[in-house]
Amino acid sequence: MPIISSSPAKILIMGDHAVVHGFPAILSSLNVRSEATIHDRKDDQIEVLFQDQTQSLSLNEVLLLFKEAERKYQIFFSSFDNSCLKQFTNSPHAFIFLCIAVVLSQAEKIQKRTSGFSISITSTIPIGSGLGSSASVASAICAGLHRYFSLSEDRESIFNSALRCETFAHGKPSGGDVAACLHGGLVWFQKESETSRTIKPISKNVPQNIQKNLHLIQTGKPAESTAEMIAHVRSQLQTARDETMRALQEIETVTRLSLRAFENQDVTQILECLQKDEHLLEKLGVVSEKTRGFIRAVEKSGGFAKISGGGGMKEGSGVLMVYHTDKKKLESMTTTAGFTFVEARCDTRGTEVVST
Repeated sequence: MPIISSSPAKILIMGDHAVVHGFPAILSSLNVRSEATIHDRKDDQIEVLFQDQTQSLSLNEVLLLFKEAERKYQIFFSSFDNSCLKQFTNSPHAFIFLCIAVVLSQAEKIQKRTSGFSISITSTIPIGSGLGSSASVASAICAGLHRYFSLSEDRESIFNSALRCETFAHGKPSGGDVAACLHGGLVWFQKESETSRTIKPISKNVPQNIQKNLHLIQTGKPAESTAEMIAHVRSQLQTARDETMRALQEIETVTRLSLRAFENQDVTQILECLQKDEHLLEKLGVVSEKTRGFIRAVEKSGGFAKISGGGGMKEGSGVLMVYHTDKKKLESMTTTAGFTFVEARCDTRGTEVVST
């Protein structure tokens, strides 16, 4: 009997980059999702199907992959050299096998397996756009495999597994992406320490007056990885600590203001917070020149726009959240810039698992 699990994309509404350094963030799930379907096999192979390409590894090879991931992470942790993590992000199949290895290593501690399984992954989430594609895939795989191996299915257990996948792949993620994917809806997230996090669903959703005029626009896949963008801000904390810390603290202030605005459904305040957050992110240097030019044009024409996620410095900056009441004008500006619309909306569904 196959197990099917799915998980949404996410959008980081407030607190980008600051969340990595212990400050709060507000995220939302989106209505585009990734899905994992797991079937039994009679041999010892673990077969992964993604984008019409199939790759297989034996159970032992996947367990060795987990040990390799632990070893590479120790190298990263001592040097913060992101290059040692690229093995797990240079292809979707590599990341999928990493996620499987994380959960399989837990299951092996309870009962040694002799038979493998096949897992097929489908996703409508653009990769490398700041919409949490890896967190969504990790959450879907971990939730499905926790059911498959009869491991604990409480959110904290699945969160820990999915976060470990993200950590091995990206270095030191906050966990906010995984929290948003698991819970769904609007989520308040803060990482106080390596072992302590606050995850609090927000009772209100994005106001309808914002939703109907909120668009996601793809500025282009960043030339830099998420880990490289995080490393950029970390290096700024070393070379220009006071200025960088001040920007991160101001982002926290804006994030807390926006929480009250969401709770009060204050559209004007939410939009003002979006604009302030974007300008602070630009101070951190995580928005490319071309993207900044487009954002200024949006603002000049009466709209609001900000990056979501890690951003990008050289070329594209991933996905923008853009609020504009004149869609035709926005479409013209988007076409002129060479950007494209992403068909996705804020949603309330989180990670789900079914056994058919």
